[in-house]
Amino acid sequence: MKIVDVVAGLAYDYEKGAMLLARRHPSDVGEWSEKWCLPGGKVEVDETLAQALTREWWEELDGELLVGRLLSVHIYHTEGYPHPYRVHVFEVLPITEPKITPEGGTELAWVPVQDIDPDNVLPSTLRGLESLQALLGAS
Repeated sequence: MKIVDVVAGLAYDYEKGAMLLARRHPSDVGEWSEKWCLPGGKVEVDETLAQALTREWWEELDGELLVGRLLSVHIYHTEGYPHPYRVHVFEVLPITEPKITPEGGTELAWVPVQDIDPDNVLPSTLRGLESLQALLGAS
């Protein structure tokens, strides 16, 4: 069975307690349509996960980043999408100010964690946040 590998970058502002989210475009896959998510995308052939995340960040946010620690890996299946996908969520540090591009979605925002609506974000975004919170609670 084919599994599509996907990478996502969780940028977290420790002072504000906010994470960077992008709003997806409208989609035929209802579960994804216009939801908030972590920037990222599919891993291409012969790319490492870090290379894919760096490329996706550039394409979607017109910016550079440092890829940090792996926060979570989960496999999902979404109705309307033909293959399961494995999402690798990494902690990232933007080097340049991120700006949404047409490929990246419809808007970009630093969202305080307490304001995140679980019904309006992709599941991998919540899993990444849970992992980051567990790490912060352990330090």
